[in-house]
Amino acid sequence: MFVHPVNPQPLTGQMAPYGTVATLFARGTVNSAALIALVEGGVFTELPDLRVVVTELAFGGLAMAAAFSPRSRLPGGAVETMRRHVFIDTMCFNPALLRAAVDILGPANVVAGSDFPIVSDGRIRTTLTQAMDGAGLTAAEQQAVASGNCLKLLGLS
Repeated sequence: MFVHPVNPQPLTGQMAPYGTVATLFARGTVNSAALIALVEGGVFTELPDLRVVVTELAFGGLAMAAAFSPRSRLPGGAVETMRRHVFIDTMCFNPALLRAAVDILGPANVVAGSDFPIVSDGRIRTTLTQAMDGAGLTAAEQQAVASGNCLKLLGLS
């Protein structure tokens, strides 16, 4: 399942005067809340085979769930659950965020994504490779993020 954010009101309207970053922040807030609700709400316990992909806009929720994993309602903590069920895309191609996503979820749970056509500068191969190099990903991790994880997620590998 792909968990895609919507424009939550009134937050989107309140943030609109501050431009694109503020509007995307509003979307990221609702995406982060959805991620935390899925993890802490027991959805993955009820649906043990469910896999979800969140956009990189949900990074705040990913970071919060990881930071407070020991306080999770789940017996093994939020990180353990997310590593079994949650994937995140690479929408922003930021090496620091990419590195953190790999550190939190593991390299098998990060998938290449561009958020085309919302946030797009065209083809992503060079930009993605530069971000993965900057994040210090190994060749095997880069292959997994660039295509292998998506193929596996879709059952095509």
